[in-house]
Amino acid sequence: MGLNTRINGKIHKWSDVTIAIDGKTYRGVQSIEYGVKQTKTNSYGHGTDDPVERFHGRREYSCKLGLSLTTVQQILEAVGDLLNQVVTVTVTFKPHVGKLVTDVINDFEFTEMMRKFSNAAQEQVYEYAGVCGVIEFGTSA
Repeated sequence: MGLNTRINGKIHKWSDVTIAIDGKTYRGVQSIEYGVKQTKTNSYGHGTDDPVERFHGRREYSCKLGLSLTTVQQILEAVGDLLNQVVTVTVTFKPHVGKLVTDVINDFEFTEMMRKFSNAAQEQVYEYAGVCGVIEFGTSA
């Protein structure tokens, strides 16, 4: 396991990041990505090539965790089969400048598990992806 972790593509020192699943902290989380997207579509009126209004679709929340085998085993012991669980994931990290930030990923349900091998990695990584409820971004401590 390296000394750094990625949160949405940005590298943070492990000592600056805490990831908890249902309140229990796990140290073998190798990476985490989470976010929200919303479909937006332009609408065009008669006689113009320019949009006259925009329609906003639903928000879709998603999350992906990269876990070491040891961490997968610890989580399985704590909560059981990951593909049949709904959990809350809490990510706390210290930005390069500023106070601690906490993001809460609510109602996360795992939808897939992939085992990932890399020549550069020292151990295999299990990637769990899924859908989630509302993500509470950036609660400063």
